[in-house]
Amino acid sequence: MNKFILSIALSVGILAGSANAQVNTDVDAMCTSLSELGFSIVQMRQSGVPVYTAREIMHDEIYQPWLRRLVDAMTTDAYNLPKLYSKENINTQAAEFANDVYYQCVTNLGSTS
Repeated sequence: MNKFILSIALSVGILAGSANAQVNTDVDAMCTSLSELGFSIVQMRQSGVPVYTAREIMHDEIYQPWLRRLVDAMTTDAYNLPKLYSKENINTQAAEFANDVYYQCVTNLGSTS
């Protein structure tokens, strides 16, 4: 998850200094949202959605450039995972990815709870 870690590090300064009302300052809530998004990205990858389609879907909903870069890095990481065929293995992989996203997020941004 090197690209994801780099993206988190780059966005820390933006998050810490941003006064934009659209930026969620509750770290736990933001990290939970990113984790859920990570789970969904892995599910898309495993169901055969092309990477360019996955990025397009997310870009339609994300307007902040820094967040697009972060989600693009997460998408790249998810699409670099091996293709699995068992529903159980896919769900396990998605859950592990989501947990990694959450852990990296709260570790790099600091938990508020």
